[in-house]
Amino acid sequence: MRTSLCCLALIATYLGFCTFYEAGIVDDTLIFLRYAENALSGVGVVFNAGDRVEGYTSPLWLLLLIIGGLLPLNLDSLALGLSSAFGIASVLLVLFEGGRRGGFFLSFCVALILCVAPPFVYWTHSGMGTALFAFLLTLFFLFLERDSRASSPPLRSGFLLSLCILSRPEAAALVPLGSAWIYFSRRGPGQNGLKAIGAFLSPLIIIVLHLLWRFSYYDSLLPNTYFAKAGIPLSARLSSGLSYSLNFFKAYAVYLLVTAVGILLALRNLLGKEKGNSIRDLTLPGLLVANWVLVVIYSGGDHFAMYRFFVPILPLLSLLGLRILRHALERSEMPKTRYVYSSLGILAALILGYHFRRSDVISVIESLLLIIPALLIAYALRSSAKLQSLFPHNNSMVATGLLVLLAFTLNFQFAMNSRDARTAKYEVTLVDTWTRVGLWLKSHVPADTTIAAITMGAIPYRSGLKTLDLVGLTDRTIARKGNIKAEAATGHQKYLSEYVLRSGPQIIVHPSAAATKKKLESPGSNLVEKWHYSILDLLKHREMRESYDLQHFELEDAQYMVLFVRKDFSGLRSSKPAQ
Repeated sequence: MRTSLCCLALIATYLGFCTFYEAGIVDDTLIFLRYAENALSGVGVVFNAGDRVEGYTSPLWLLLLIIGGLLPLNLDSLALGLSSAFGIASVLLVLFEGGRRGGFFLSFCVALILCVAPPFVYWTHSGMGTALFAFLLTLFFLFLERDSRASSPPLRSGFLLSLCILSRPEAAALVPLGSAWIYFSRRGPGQNGLKAIGAFLSPLIIIVLHLLWRFSYYDSLLPNTYFAKAGIPLSARLSSGLSYSLNFFKAYAVYLLVTAVGILLALRNLLGKEKGNSIRDLTLPGLLVANWVLVVIYSGGDHFAMYRFFVPILPLLSLLGLRILRHALERSEMPKTRYVYSSLGILAALILGYHFRRSDVISVIESLLLIIPALLIAYALRSSAKLQSLFPHNNSMVATGLLVLLAFTLNFQFAMNSRDARTAKYEVTLVDTWTRVGLWLKSHVPADTTIAAITMGAIPYRSGLKTLDLVGLTDRTIARKGNIKAEAATGHQKYLSEYVLRSGPQIIVHPSAAATKKKLESPGSNLVEKWHYSILDLLKHREMRESYDLQHFELEDAQYMVLFVRKDFSGLRSSKPAQ
């Protein structure tokens, strides 16, 4: 009864906050859908028919979409439903793993925090494979922990590691850490550490088979997305990745507190100042978190809002935080000391979480009102015998759970007032804009028209037209031979104007297409160097200026479709440029 109620409450809360945060499908989701649709229609696992380029970042996620696409389901709904299901599954993993060790109410509070965390909600309800990877990474941690203590071969954790790598190639960085953990855990009497490593790594044959298929199909051992990003100078990549990581921990400083305290307690155990199981309970999740932070820094971070690359470790951070709280409570002998211990920790979290993003009176009142639900829950737990029977607890666990819930809620409240949150919401609304562009092109140009654009999701997917990727994520030539603008946003740093002009697309989509209420004063209007450098560089070439006209087509709602149209192209149907 208790477990069912908690699961239903968490699922309802997650879905409610998906609506509250205005989360939804982002443009990159539709890149996967374009590949899935082409695969299902017999064209092949390609972006453009006849051009074998691996421009997707998660082979396992694409495979799930292709399999799901065999059912009579809309691909958009399938992607959104699958990603949300894996997001919910990650929340429930935190609940059950935490509750397995006692203190179910505290586990419920931590799981509740996870399912309302803005980055987690945005990216697990986006149709992307982020939720799948977060779920698999959490499962990998749990089974690696179990396998390191068991006498049986660690095949389960090895298999989950393989799925993690298929879900996100950067997860290959977990191989050395997992191998070392298995080896040092199996050095006891009657055990063979090297044999255990062999068993742990044996499921990676799946990765080898995938690499062989990739090479035979795409003529490359690495995905095209790697070449589109890897050519960036290491110094620029590290600088961008470090800034990205620092901004995440600054925006969600309670996670920084969890990470820092976890590392300190693990070091205390490693140095022999404190004995017990805490060394395993705190060290492995801490090492996995630290490992992933280094991966994010090395990769240069991400250009999307809401810190997509950190979402996979949020369930891990939740479990780490839960164990830290239990560690603190179990080592406090007197009840009053327990209250003081937990209260001081929560106070530190509140101080770190409050970034003075908004200091007006209304924001302060809004934040104070968040205390009311916590007080009501506390009163209900204290006065209701029925509720107490659902949540067997001690007072310190309940007090800590409520304080933790309040601390994170306040932190998220301030974070949702940030520019990053507004940008994330804008990413979702952009899909509607680009969908409109794609559908307009589908109805106004011949099916054999070639277009070029910076965004590769909704426009190609909805139009069905052959599309040249100006930043190279789905184009082999630009990814491997393109010039580099290191100062541009991650994923938008490659460009090769000469190649684009030689390819001669009939239409180049202006980033303002279907999103401007007035005509642009010049071809370079509304272009930002950080995001649109590939088009800005095109405009520097005389051939671009001589061969293409900037044309505005008025839409029904007084907005304009803005396109660079090649002067010798006469395929636009029933549409005249606005005067």
